[in-house]
Formats: sequence, structure tokens, C-alpha cells
Amino acid sequence: MKHFLLAGLLGLFLLQLAYTLGSQRTPAANAGVITLTIPVFVTVASSFLLSEKLNAVRVSGFLLALVGVLMTSLSDLSRSDFRHGNFVIGNLIFLLACAGCGFYNAYCKLLVMKGYTELEILVYTSVIGSVASIPLFVCVEPFHFSSLAAAGSVAVWGILELSFIVYGCSMLLFFYVLKRMDVTQAILGNYLLPFFIALLAVAVLREPITLPMIGGGIVILLSTLMVTVYEPDILAWTQRKRIARNAWQREQE
Repeated sequence: MKHFLLAGLLGLFLLQLAYTLGSQRTPAANAGVITLTIPVFVTVASSFLLSEKLNAVRVSGFLLALVGVLMTSLSDLSRSDFRHGNFVIGNLIFLLACAGCGFYNAYCKLLVMKGYTELEILVYTSVIGSVASIPLFVCVEPFHFSSLAAAGSVAVWGILELSFIVYGCSMLLFFYVLKRMDVTQAILGNYLLPFFIALLAVAVLREPITLPMIGGGIVILLSTLMVTVYEPDILAWTQRKRIARNAWQREQE
């Protein structure tokens, strides 16, 4: 229980509460830009919880991915508004949600290292987060089945999709990945979100696809591959180059 209380309360419950409150108080464009801080919070949390260290490949990958995200999110950047004080509270709450996401991802890696399965982490943290949400659910926004039925089939299917796909299958896949790489590597995939959102907007909403969107997606994909797949090869290559340079310098001396 002690292993899952922190993940369920400070991670899942705080994350979802701050995410919801922040989304209501800041424009979606602002939220999209603030979301770019999640890998930074993951890196900070993993350095404290897991003693993971950054190397040149990961730093370069993060910077390259950030460039790709900015290319993909040009429309969000143009619509964002950080100059006026009426969105400050919402921005700070949403930033707290990103911090909670960073802690949750790093702490789940710690649970993976303790030997818990993907399904155990998902179920136990979800149960604790859900139980903690019941007082708010009862006092702030009481549930009425008639209201849910009146929302229509789109709302019901949306809730089911969020439950089984977003907070179910995708989280299981993420925990599966955490078993095989550092969390600072795995979280780089978070930068692919704007690209996939743009693709869905093109397919579902018939929005036009742009060259910056395509270029940004390619840059993000390359940076993700560099950090997650080819990191050992790049580090080995740089090590060989460093050894060869040191040997050449000794010969010159």
C-alpha cells in the first residue's frame, strides 16, 4: 500500500485534478505549450528518485525533439497568450499538472524496478486515485445517470475510449516500455503527441496538413530513435572517437 499511495495521490489524483482545473482556466494553446515541460519534470524527478543521469545524446535528443514540436505546433504558439494576467492562475495550475505527470512517470519506473507488473501498477494507482476523487465527485459534481444519458452517445463513447484506450491500453504499453529503458528515454515519446494530434486533426477534422507539420514530425521521430534505439551505438562511437583523439594527442606530445 505504501508504494502505491504516493503514485495514486500525488501522481494520478493530483495530476487529473490540476489538469482539469487548469484546462478550464487557460486557453488550449497555452496548455499545449506548457505541456512541453513534462519531460523536464520527468528528468528532475528521475534524478532524485532513480539517480538517472543525462548524457550528451539525451540532451541533444530533447533539444532536437523540442525543435520538432515547435515546428508542429506553430498554430498553438501563434494563439498562445502568456502576456496577460487573467490566465496566470490557470497556467500555474496546469504547470502543477505537468509536475504531477513528471513525478508519476518517474515513480512508476521505481515501482517497475520493485518488481510490480504493468497491470498491478495501473490498477492499484487508478483505484487509489479514484477513491480519493469520490469526495469531490459527491460534493462538487454529483453524478446523475439522467445527465449522462442526456449527453448522448458521443459522450458515452468518449468516456469509454478514455477509460480503455487512453488510461488503459496506452498506460499498460508505457509501463511495458519502462521495463526496458530509462524513464528519461521513454518520456521523449511525449513529444510525438502534437504530431499525432495533428494527424488526427487532418484525418478526422479535415484540417490541412502543412510542410512544417511534416518536417516537425520527421525531426521528432529522428530524435526519438536517436535516444531510444541508437543511444548505445552513438555513445560507443563517441567513446571510440574520444579514445582515438586522446591517443593522437599523446603521440603528438
